[in-house]
Amino acid sequence: MAPDAVPVTLGAVDDGASLLWRWHLYDLGGWELPWSELRDVAHEVAEMPATPLPAACAVVALAALGDDDGLTTLLSNADRLAGGGTPPPARVLHAVAEAARASFAGAWTEVADALLPVRGQFGQIGGSRAQREVFEDALLYGLIRGNRAEEARVLLTERLDRRPSTRESQLLASLG
Repeated sequence: MAPDAVPVTLGAVDDGASLLWRWHLYDLGGWELPWSELRDVAHEVAEMPATPLPAACAVVALAALGDDDGLTTLLSNADRLAGGGTPPPARVLHAVAEAARASFAGAWTEVADALLPVRGQFGQIGGSRAQREVFEDALLYGLIRGNRAEEARVLLTERLDRRPSTRESQLLASLG
């Protein structure tokens, strides 16, 4: 993600923000996460959001950076993403922004509360299921850390029915 090592492109905001948010959500620790490496490209997306997935990932990066002005700009430009499609992804982007802000504040119940109403709408932001899974990861960790174990168990069971995961099987077992 470092601009002096790899050119920062719009794809960097997708992959970079997703990777860093997962690191934060999974509470892996170990070093200061380099969110500032995504600042310029996140601002570029905020000014002219072309597609929903980079916009959603830029939302996460801007929230991590505490950049309320950038978030306001991006969210106010979100109506451009409708592109004739229905329904427009603006509602999902607003929910992701609320969840991201809450996750960086450690307000895990708020993360879950923001994402639960739009869970079935993550597909509106495009990208692959794997790319969108970070938003479901945020919901999952919001439920777990918000002491909503039963809801987390349901979500984990659904995920494990879709595909196997040793980490998620262990997480489910830890919930009792």
